[in-house]
Amino acid sequence: MFGMPIVKVRDKVFAGTFGDAMTFKLGEDGTAKALRLKGVEPLEPMAGRSMKGWVLVPLEHAKRWSALAEQAWTFMTT
Repeated sequence: MFGMPIVKVRDKVFAGTFGDAMTFKLGEDGTAKALRLKGVEPLEPMAGRSMKGWVLVPLEHAKRWSALAEQAWTFMTT
């Protein structure tokens, strides 16, 4: 997706890398919560075009990536 390595479930992308950050599809509620973390921003692969329900989580939050991946997995499978 956009030339980045991704993780899929049932042929749907729920996470991926973007530079030295990770992206996660968290849905509306999960996105709102994640955006409260310093440095987390909506995923905008092209300037001015953010992807609904997706966040870009910088390396400084790498310890949270596992939990966010699990949250994204749950969002995509329920």
